[in-house]
Amino acid sequence: MPNHMWIGGYIKKPSRIYSFKKFVRKVVSSVSIPNPYFKDVPDCGDLRMEQVIVDYVYPLLSVLKDDRGNRYLCMCFDTRGTQQWLITPVSSSVLTGLLQNKTTLALPFEDSSTKKILVNMDYQTRAETFQVLDACQIPKEDLPEAGEYLDAEPEEWDEYIKTLNERDCSSKKYGLTHQYRSRLSRAPSIIWINISQYPRKVGGYVACVGR
Repeated sequence: MPNHMWIGGYIKKPSRIYSFKKFVRKVVSSVSIPNPYFKDVPDCGDLRMEQVIVDYVYPLLSVLKDDRGNRYLCMCFDTRGTQQWLITPVSSSVLTGLLQNKTTLALPFEDSSTKKILVNMDYQTRAETFQVLDACQIPKEDLPEAGEYLDAEPEEWDEYIKTLNERDCSSKKYGLTHQYRSRLSRAPSIIWINISQYPRKVGGYVACVGR
């Protein structure tokens, strides 16, 4: 199983993903994304893919959602020996800031008010292991570069942001009739039943390393 990635005609360092700006964003629709993307995550349950933000062969930065409507930012940061992800709860406001180049990529993962989840997948067995961490336990080298933003194009994410805002406005209009608190986050969330209407940039990926 290879542990390097081809980017723009040259081989990227066979180590960690250091900068999302270097990755090509492309549409691939031949293979469906696993559903759920992660199963039986501690304190979260099953997590399903809602939106891919950055991809290169497979999702590198994406938004996941649990069965109760909580959103999580998921980052694949290492492919050496095992594939590794970091998952953190993310609010609509922080996610909007990230998509509008107002919030750094590292900030959600550095937020000390929420727990983080480290996922490891063994390439041979495909077995996944989960570890709940405090933000201070995450090595700096595993995070996006300091001061790095998504560098999104103007209006690139307006449709998705509009959908996020519509959900928030709907909750304020009709009240939090199904409110709960995630054990990973102190922020209340709404239980949304149907998330199939969210726009998606991709339909699936062909995985050369992991998934």
